[in-house]
Order: sequence, then C-alpha cells, then structure tokens
Amino acid sequence: LPLGPALRPLCLPYSEHQRPPGTRCWALLAPNGSSIPEELVSVEVTPSESCGTRGDVGDNVGVPSPPDTFCITIPEGTHACQPDGGSPLACEERGVWFLVGTASVGGCAQGRPPLFTATPPYERWVAGITREAYFAETPPDPHEEEEEEEPTGDPGVREHPETSENPGIWGEPEPMGTPHPTED
Repeated sequence: LPLGPALRPLCLPYSEHQRPPGTRCWALLAPNGSSIPEELVSVEVTPSESCGTRGDVGDNVGVPSPPDTFCITIPEGTHACQPDGGSPLACEERGVWFLVGTASVGGCAQGRPPLFTATPPYERWVAGITREAYFAETPPDPHEEEEEEEPTGDPGVREHPETSENPGIWGEPEPMGTPHPTED
C-alpha cells in the first residue's frame, strides 16, 4: 500500500511503554446490528481491573482476563465482536501514533467491555520476526524537566536481539519456527 496523507504507519511501543488509563485512542468497531467493523471510533482506555472476567467467551465462564490485556470504553451504538479480532487500537501521544493493542475478544453488545492485548510486552518477539520494525520512544512531555544524557546513535531507536520466541497467550515464550524470506 502506498503511504500518503490518509494512510500512515503506526509506531510500535517499547516493552516499558506505559499507557495511562483515560488515554483517548481510536479503534475500528462495528455499529450495533452489524458484525463487520466499519467505523473508526474514538474510545478511552480503562484500568485493567474494569475488565473483570470474560464470561462472554465460549466455555470460559468466570475466567479472569489474561495478563497483558486491557479494556476500552466504547460509545453507545457500537460494539466489538469476535470477528473484530486483531483490529488495531491506535493512540496518539504528543504527536506520535502508537499501535497500543489489538482486539482480542468483544462483548458483541452484551454490556461487557472489549478486551485488547497490549502491544508492548511483545516487543522482542515482533522485532525478532520482522527484523525491520520501527519502535519509538514516547516523546518527552514538554512540561517536565529533561535530564541531560549523552546522545547514543539514533534517538528513539534501539537494537533488538534476534529471536523467534513467541510470547504465547500468557507471556511465556514458546518455540516458533524461523521466518523464511519471501521471494519477490
């Protein structure tokens, strides 16, 4: 896809990236009455404790939300259903757009908040698989005092060890095959 004014890449957050509750973000959601996500909607990140249990997912009645997940508050008239899995949650922080999470499980208008998997814990795995991903530091708050540091290399970019470990659902590494380059 060619990039342009209406199509821009999202930066990937480093593993220590913090997303404060109350952050305003954008998610691709479906209008009520539809199972196809078709609206980019402004949403709010909520504290993990508000996710509660995921009793709306198949046989997982009363199962607590997995670690590295969070919920969003969505506006009336929209929902996130199972087909929305993998939809991005993009948040702007001081002019830089980050892929903060991907949709994992939706409530399909059942009154439960959609569950998202956080991107930061997967930094090593993404870097090992893509080998060319761009991770960005959160820009400093202009109102906070900055500490003087010696510049080292490209600001906001750091080297990643090569890895083919998949962090798995619960954050435990699982062996994974080595990616094969594709032929053009």
